[in-house]
Amino acid sequence: MPRALDLPEDELLPLIRAAIREGVFSEAFTESLRNLVAELQGSEPEVPRELTDLDRVQAHSHGLIRSRAGDLLRERANGIWLGVGLAMLWLVPSIEHQAVLFRALWLPR
Repeated sequence: MPRALDLPEDELLPLIRAAIREGVFSEAFTESLRNLVAELQGSEPEVPRELTDLDRVQAHSHGLIRSRAGDLLRERANGIWLGVGLAMLWLVPSIEHQAVLFRALWLPR
């Protein structure tokens, strides 16, 4: 019985192909996957090649972009929560003065 996140093979293979092309997996994982497939096919696994300077620069820049995006998200999330908290504090006096309106909006019927 398939689980909720299981994909059929005809959907899984294109997903893995796209992930490899987009650099989602590390070079080490991709190389291990190639070796595994070659081993299962009965051919000799490829000898791991040395990374070129371009490969190293690309890997480094992808790492920087991912870490910077995470930093920006954490910074923005803190600001959003601060804004929500300040908005709620601003509403408190309004709730006390307009209790009938807020009871009508918030209480279940």
